[in-house]
Amino acid sequence: MKKLAFLFILLSTLIVSCSDSDDYMDAVPKKSPLVVSVDLMKYKGMDSNVFMRSLFHIHNMTTRGIDLAQKVYAFESPEGFYGLCCCVSDEDNLKELMGKNSFKLTDFRECTFSVLGNSWVVGFNAKSLLVMGPVTAGEQRNLMVKMASYLKQDADKGLRASDLVHQLDSIQEPMAMVAAMTSLPELMRSSLMLCAPKDMDANQLYYRAGISVSSDYVQVDGAIFAKNHKDDETIRDYQLRQMDILRGKYASYIDEHNFVSILLNSKTTMTELTQGKNDFDKLFSALNVGSDINYRKIFDTSSGEMLVSVPTHSSQLHLLVSRLTADWHQFVPADMSEKPIGVA
Repeated sequence: MKKLAFLFILLSTLIVSCSDSDDYMDAVPKKSPLVVSVDLMKYKGMDSNVFMRSLFHIHNMTTRGIDLAQKVYAFESPEGFYGLCCCVSDEDNLKELMGKNSFKLTDFRECTFSVLGNSWVVGFNAKSLLVMGPVTAGEQRNLMVKMASYLKQDADKGLRASDLVHQLDSIQEPMAMVAAMTSLPELMRSSLMLCAPKDMDANQLYYRAGISVSSDYVQVDGAIFAKNHKDDETIRDYQLRQMDILRGKYASYIDEHNFVSILLNSKTTMTELTQGKNDFDKLFSALNVGSDINYRKIFDTSSGEMLVSVPTHSSQLHLLVSRLTADWHQFVPADMSEKPIGVA
């Protein structure tokens, strides 16, 4: 999860200030496997002072130079660096601002560079500002070379030419993410791949999500998709078929306030989850720890679906299993056989 954490830490500090062009986006590499956009105009309490103070530790705001009425983009570069891109409204003002706040500026390949926090390189020109890293002091020069090429690259090599940009633009939430499935953390990828047929290649799949942030929670509304229209239709049909089992008794046990709800629709799925060395296996193993109920054995006696549901702020666990065989009671203490177990 460190990859996503870096990007959201960068984005969580940002703000507002207007440009008539989106060519600043060209500084984001076309082949970036993960891109997050943020429309800062939709967040209350943000202003340019907050941005410069939080990200660059700048307090002298007599001049600015950065225009954040345009969307801000966080990304993972093809080389594996994390980056932030925003729009420059006035290059000279930005130079003056950073100079007045003790940034050591270096002119290199028609761009201006500095170092932030010893491990992040800041580079900008008349269109775009990039922050990329983390990088060691010995590698900063090499990163400057790469950033200079990004800052000056043509539109056909930037984000506007990417197949993913229309996916970002189609998301209505203030924060949007589009990522190649293979760029996501392993646990997140393995859970999302359960939403696709088993013969689907993760290298051909992507994930898009709209993200809303409040003081109480972060809401993520996401879905996997494929660029290939036929594969995308296959995914949609597969998901619609799986949704059928949410009807009836199962639906009443799934609540948006649950700490966790896991619905498995076949014994094969359960076997795949619990035989591999992954966090799903740890979760189901943990259900048996400190409990007299052998959940894995119970599911082995069934021929259908299982729902494991844990309500928030509750020690009670709901287990609903369909089509159990007659010997399932041997895995549950007699005094508990009617409390946590439901038979569909």
